Amino acid sequence: MRSTELKKRYKDEKVYVIPNKYLFKVPNGFTDISKYNKKQINNFMSIFENKGFFIPRYDAEYNDAMQQIIPYTIILNKNESKMYVSYRIDGDPRLNNVYSLGFGGHINIEDMYSLNNDNYYSLIESAANREIQEEIYIHNNSINKTLIGFVRDIISETKEHFGIIYALKFNNKISIKETNKLKGKWMSMAKIVDNYYQFEAWSRYIIDHLFVLHKNNKKLLE
Repeated sequence: MRSTELKKRYKDEKVYVIPNKYLFKVPNGFTDISKYNKKQINNFMSIFENKGFFIPRYDAEYNDAMQQIIPYTIILNKNESKMYVSYRIDGDPRLNNVYSLGFGGHINIEDMYSLNNDNYYSLIESAANREIQEEIYIHNNSINKTLIGFVRDIISETKEHFGIIYALKFNNKISIKETNKLKGKWMSMAKIVDNYYQFEAWSRYIIDHLFVLHKNNKKLLE
């Protein structure tokens, strides 16, 4: 029954996946890549080049053997006192009616055609940029992201997803494009913490990390 429903919902869509056996050592929650040197990061990221492939999305959903790779970008203001958050009103029922820090989604076949070169970073960043451009207007600003880590939630309904987390600093005007699906606004760090349990799981893991940084007077993007 579920298979029939998934085929009807996702039709011919294909998404980029990596077998879970190559990622099982990544712990639950947010992984901060600043703790690792460049060689370690590159060695890990090479998994996305050497082990990833596209399969029908209906075969990927609820498939514990696969991890769907999700580029996910958070947006902060210049002094990191606020973040631009969204509230989904239509779409994946697992993410509706909760706040999210990030903008992102699956890597699709079309992202292959936007590559600047043939490396794994380019495919992931191509998808990340497309998702940002689909969901929000960023006025008078290029998309200059920084890779900050990974996130996964192996104890929830989204356990077959693996997040590649980017951060973007931006001080100019931002607005939501897909107003039929999303609402968006700037929210102070204090208010984000106050509304902690109204955020989806990935966001809560990132909030935990940001809270520790702010408590120690450190910034995410120095």
